[in-house]
Amino acid sequence: MKTYSCVIWSFEPQSIGMFDNVFKNKTVSKLVFPSKMYLGKNKTEEKFLFNSGEFSSALIPKEDISNETGRIPLYLYPENGLQFSASALPSNSLGPSVLVIGFTAKHIQDSVCTLDDVVTLLKEGVFGMAIGQAYLCDDHLIEIPEPNGGVSFLRTKTYKRPAKGSYRLELDWLTYFGAEYLDMIGRKRFDKLTTCFSKEEVNNGIMIVLQEEPFDNTNPEHLKRKEQAERELGFEELLKK
Repeated sequence: MKTYSCVIWSFEPQSIGMFDNVFKNKTVSKLVFPSKMYLGKNKTEEKFLFNSGEFSSALIPKEDISNETGRIPLYLYPENGLQFSASALPSNSLGPSVLVIGFTAKHIQDSVCTLDDVVTLLKEGVFGMAIGQAYLCDDHLIEIPEPNGGVSFLRTKTYKRPAKGSYRLELDWLTYFGAEYLDMIGRKRFDKLTTCFSKEEVNNGIMIVLQEEPFDNTNPEHLKRKEQAERELGFEELLKK
């Protein structure tokens, strides 16, 4: 079954308090709870969380907070079958802090998690987390974060930031470009974009929905639309820099 991931990056340093702030987002809370969380050194203790009010960052095992990668990971297992993972990075020297929500075509069909939910989530924003970039794509394009907190992305089109780390430079089903990224590549280039379902300014950034139906990276027509949109944005020239 086709699967999808909504991935949100923040290049600003985040403390463990990021997780409490994430669940202040009404859409995230609606999608994720009720949910299970596994505690203890070997993750053998199960705790059921009926709603976001029952979650606290104090529940995260101390050994996770001091892991070797510097990341602070969080994994929840929603009752509706969605996947939820996040990792906070106290320093931005190693890359972004990340929030991932995974779902399937069945979830879309049953209106459990839809494109509209992701659009609403990004419009609501995440308190205390400046979103540098976000995207919604079919799942084979990324790897969900591993239990050690590391995140491995299977993409090669990236735009180097002045500091350490890189932004992804391509379009997905939905792509959000944060204010810092737009300052680097220029907002005016987005005026040339016509090959898309919607384009709007959201929280000082720009959110693009490539098409209304779920994007399939193996569909030639979908790829043709994506490539045309990226040409209109001049991404190929940016990649040469």
